[in-house]
Amino acid sequence: MVKPLRTCAWLLPVLMAISSAAQTCTPNAPGGPVVPATPVVVILPELVAGSPGFVTKISIVNLTGSANTVTVNNISSAGLLLTSNSCTIPANGVVRIDTPENQRYKNPADVYWAMIGAQAAIGATTFFDFIPSDGTRITNAVGFNNIVSATSFTFPVEFDPTVGKTFGLAITNPNNVHVDASVQLLNSDGALRETLAIPLNAFNQRIADLATDPTTHFTTLPNGDFVGIMKVSSALPVAAFAAGDDTGPFYSAVSVEPPAAASSGAVLSATFTLPTNTAFFNGNCDSSMGVSVPGAAGGMTVAVSPASDPSLKGLPDVIWAGFVDAADHVKLQFCKIGRTNASSTSPLAFNIRVFPASQTGGSGSVTLNAGTSIPVATCSNFGATVAGATTGKTIVMSPAEDPTQHGLNGFSWRGLADAANHVTGTFCSFGGQSATVSGGPLNFNIGVIN
Repeated sequence: MVKPLRTCAWLLPVLMAISSAAQTCTPNAPGGPVVPATPVVVILPELVAGSPGFVTKISIVNLTGSANTVTVNNISSAGLLLTSNSCTIPANGVVRIDTPENQRYKNPADVYWAMIGAQAAIGATTFFDFIPSDGTRITNAVGFNNIVSATSFTFPVEFDPTVGKTFGLAITNPNNVHVDASVQLLNSDGALRETLAIPLNAFNQRIADLATDPTTHFTTLPNGDFVGIMKVSSALPVAAFAAGDDTGPFYSAVSVEPPAAASSGAVLSATFTLPTNTAFFNGNCDSSMGVSVPGAAGGMTVAVSPASDPSLKGLPDVIWAGFVDAADHVKLQFCKIGRTNASSTSPLAFNIRVFPASQTGGSGSVTLNAGTSIPVATCSNFGATVAGATTGKTIVMSPAEDPTQHGLNGFSWRGLADAANHVTGTFCSFGGQSATVSGGPLNFNIGVIN
């Protein structure tokens, strides 16, 4: 019997209600960063609950021998942070998060995805089960592990519109910049058949049944069975996985080329060259320049230093810093202090090192809450407990986001270990007005260098 093509409800993720019988999860204050300010971040591009009968369950496993605090951020398809919750998982423990059973038939289903941050290694898995509205038993269930963001994914696919076989894609942009993704459909002999373009704004999500979606679907599928390959690629890392409908029961599909981890754990290196005649204005910072650093990810700390004396290149009283602003990318900030402007007289190279948490002697963070104000021409100190910090070790501190996006121009920072297991961050305002944090809290990642 030929079955009609079912609606693609199995591709619709929804907001998770945080609950756990074994562990305690508490809501975080609204207005925090979309990307958790933690050394480890994993992605779940698709979560499902609601009509016509889905409930989703997430398990987050602590892969370490110590207690691990995780942050679960639910993000809208438009890239907005909807909710943020924190859970503490015991050593080698697990926390379970379910969508409420009373939302199983919510109509329409909502569309969300999630980033889960942690202080140390975790693994996350999600599965959803389906009970039709006229039934009492689960008739289908499918699961996925967390996805490592990458620039390439490959899936075997099958379509047959005559019997209802179809294939859907869920793709998310974990970067705070626009990314264009390309989706290629190849025949079974490897010949390119068709290419789709999927534009993704910062932190956006796109979900589509690639046979029937009104705006994102293949137009060259035959009127019969088709077996081929789908390749997803992008200039910056994205997170993608897929599901298929095989004339009734649906199934999960993960990339057959498992992407490499975002970082091998080694310290990452890059060089940026400041061009001749680059001008900096007194009391202001320029954060318009950056450099590609493959493997760089949220939660890492960044150290920057010039390869020669900036004052010999026309840049006296210029200070510099760096931070990870997107996957595989570091943004540089240059600030001019003093009463005069400056312009580079010749190219000046800057050496960059990016430190994953695994390459530090300890890691942590300090937060400047929204509304925090530092009077002009003064500095303010904020402390944080960072295990492993001692007065004999070097501290690297980097913002998790661009400070200028939080109203902080003419603003600098530095960190030092002032006692065992304690780091003090010093934040200074040198522009013509006080530096006041706006647009939500600003987190600074801290790394202890042995």
